Amino acid sequence: MLVVLQSLAQGRHRWSPAEMDAMWDASTIKLVLPGMSDAEDLEQLSRLAGEVRVKFSNRTTGEGISSETESSTLERIWLASQIRALPVGHALLFQRRLKPIEIVAKPYWERAKGWV
Repeated sequence: MLVVLQSLAQGRHRWSPAEMDAMWDASTIKLVLPGMSDAEDLEQLSRLAGEVRVKFSNRTTGEGISSETESSTLERIWLASQIRALPVGHALLFQRRLKPIEIVAKPYWERAKGWV
C-alpha cells in the first residue's frame, strides 16, 4: 500500500486517528517532505530519528591546579524545528533499520531529457 499525504492531519481527517496511527506505525518506509507544521507530529518524527551521544570535556584551572572532566549527553539527530524547515527539494527518509537519510532531489525540469 502507498499513501501520500501532505500532513498526518490530512490522514486523520480521512480516516480515524487510530486508523491513521496504525497505518503510520505499520509503514516500513516514511518519506517526510517539507512543509509539515504540526508541532506534535514534528516532535514524534524528531524522536523517531533518534539520538546520538555527544562527548565533551571541561577544563577547570585555578590556584595552580587544573582538572579535566569528560562527560557525554544524548542529543537528537533531527530537531523538530529542523524537520519543519527542510528546504524545498529535500526530504527525510525513514526506513525501519536505517538511520534517517536526508534526500536532495533535483527538480524534474533540471534533469537531462529522457530521465524520468
